[in-house]
Amino acid sequence: MFKQRFWSGWDPTCASNTPAARLIFSFLSILGDCFVGWGCYAIVKHFRSGAAPLAALGAVMLVPPFWIDSVHWGQTDSWVLAPMVWMVWAILRRRWIGAGILWGIALGLKPQAILIGPLWLFALLLFRPRKRILLMAPIAGLILLLGSIPFMLHSGMKWFECSYYGNLVVKHNLTTLKAFNIWYVDLLLSGNPDVSQTWWGLSKDLWGKVFLAVALAVGGGLIWRRRNLGEVRLITFAAWLMLAVVIFPTRVHERYILLPLPFLIILGCLFSRLWIPLAGFILAACFQMTSLEWLRVPADAWPEVVKIVNWKYDDLRTMLPPEEFAHLPPPEVQLSQNDRPKFLADRKPYIPLEWTLTISELFIAAILFTMILRLPHFPPLQENRRPVEIPTPTGKRS
Repeated sequence: MFKQRFWSGWDPTCASNTPAARLIFSFLSILGDCFVGWGCYAIVKHFRSGAAPLAALGAVMLVPPFWIDSVHWGQTDSWVLAPMVWMVWAILRRRWIGAGILWGIALGLKPQAILIGPLWLFALLLFRPRKRILLMAPIAGLILLLGSIPFMLHSGMKWFECSYYGNLVVKHNLTTLKAFNIWYVDLLLSGNPDVSQTWWGLSKDLWGKVFLAVALAVGGGLIWRRRNLGEVRLITFAAWLMLAVVIFPTRVHERYILLPLPFLIILGCLFSRLWIPLAGFILAACFQMTSLEWLRVPADAWPEVVKIVNWKYDDLRTMLPPEEFAHLPPPEVQLSQNDRPKFLADRKPYIPLEWTLTISELFIAAILFTMILRLPHFPPLQENRRPVEIPTPTGKRS
């Protein structure tokens, strides 16, 4: 009976939406979640023994944002997170070639992997020899190029134009794409998500990059000075970096909030005081990642309404006789008299929710930023691991 329902689905008329179809569709994303959890386990085990590594694995596998991304949406963010997490592990183990290969794999899977690039600069401050670390970027680039050979044979550098230049520079010309960060405050106040709008002569897009650069420079400098944290500074900066990527730049979509979670979970397993704000951040991530379902009339919807009204007006110009078209009110009149009042009425129930979630997420992020900078002293590695039992000539263990 169960086998029949599994393969036919609860509703036989929806053959393409059976549990089996959804499992197959999400399988690789779920597998990516498993590799992310395994990587977090390995990193925590590098610093601590006991239950802490298992706690990291369990947290990744059980916190809802990973389920929402892989099981609910069938998205592939864990594909890029998995090699990024393992890259951090490889850096900690001084496996520089492996770290470069893993970054190259991540870059080939999703262009968002470029966001972790500043971590390599930070690694130059922490580890030696620097010459080997500097070789890792060319290795990553080589892996990316090798993976793109089949596409280059067919269409040259179109893969780079579409995946990297298109995704990161040309497409999504919005200050925020359902990410409740600093730019959602601007969106709620202005109602205009256009990144080309200017403040004091600079576009909002450029301001976002300036905010991010300042956050990374200040955070990186302060974390590097915390020498009593030892190698944990690498994880600390990774968490700071990914959290800053969510909060400060433009063009951030709702699933970016998943990027800092593995590194925050690792820090939470090393410093338990982080779990309270981290729980709030996880809850905020759940609301943000499901906003496409509950936020029916978002703050950035008005420009789309204007486009639709103008498109319909131009379409009717070619369809209606001239004498009938002449009686139609122009788009500006339609928008001001009909569409704008309806839009404002439909938006009214959502505005308090958007303000609450945006302020809450920014407040929790501010707490996490502060606590990351004020982490307590972390003992050297040998103090965190159980002593090795060495056999003695008498057969006893010392």
